[in-house]
Amino acid sequence: MNTDKQNFQQWLGSNRNLTHAIHITPNQFSDAYMKNVLSHVNYKLNKTFLCKRFSQFENQFDRFMFIVFREYQYAEVGRHYHVLVHSPSSVTKQYQGSCFCRKRSDKPCELCVEFRLKDIFKELKENLKTTLRNTLTDSEYDGSQQVYVSKQLPSYFTGDYVNDNFYIIGK
Repeated sequence: MNTDKQNFQQWLGSNRNLTHAIHITPNQFSDAYMKNVLSHVNYKLNKTFLCKRFSQFENQFDRFMFIVFREYQYAEVGRHYHVLVHSPSSVTKQYQGSCFCRKRSDKPCELCVEFRLKDIFKELKENLKTTLRNTLTDSEYDGSQQVYVSKQLPSYFTGDYVNDNFYIIGK
C-alpha cells in the first residue's frame, strides 16, 4: 500500500505541467512573509499570461500554481525553499504582447515563463537569491528532482502546513 508521500512523489515525477523549479536560498524572512512574497509572484505570473478573470477559473489547474516545499538544513538554521511551478495547458496572453521566441501557440512558452519569473524576482525589493530551472529541458530534471524536493515530507499528510512542510499557492 502506497503512503500519501509515495503517491504524491509519483505524481510529482510524472507531471509534465510542472515546468519550472525555483530554489530560494536561506534568508532571514519568516515563513508567513515568504508565503506572501510567493503569492505576489504567482499573481503577477498569472496576470501576465492569463485573462483578468483567472482567479475565477473553476479548475485550479487552468492557472499557474506553486507547490512550495520548505526545507531545513538543521532545525531552523538554513531554512530554504524549493518551488515547483505548475503551468496551465493553455494561456490567453504572451509575455510582453508576443512571445519573443515567436512560437504561435496557446500553450505557455517555457522560455517566456522563465524570463517572466526572473523579471518578477528582480522587481522584488527583497532581492531574494533564486535559481530557476526549466524541468522539461534541463537534464537534471528527469522527474527525480521533483521527487527530491519532497524528501522531508511525512509518510502521511496531516493537512497541517507546519508538520507537512509544503503548501500550494494559487489554488
